[in-house]
Amino acid sequence: MTEVTLDQNAISQLGTAEDYLKLRDAQGHVLGYFVPMQSSSPQVLSGAKSRISPEEAERRFREEPTQPLSEFWTEMRQKHPEKFSCDTP
Repeated sequence: MTEVTLDQNAISQLGTAEDYLKLRDAQGHVLGYFVPMQSSSPQVLSGAKSRISPEEAERRFREEPTQPLSEFWTEMRQKHPEKFSCDTP
């Protein structure tokens, strides 16, 4: 994941967000979306499109070994501790 450091003006605008935001440049072009950590909108990603077909998703589900989500996150935190530096113990 790429990280971007924001200036104080952007931090002020994003810091008060309670819901997801659409970010635009000065010309009005959409740059992306911002979802605050305390967002109350679970539907934010409901319109997201998968990069794989439903058939491929089904194949992966059937063929690939699975593990509990808690084990997955433990493994990810061990492999990539720098990506989880904001986690609290």
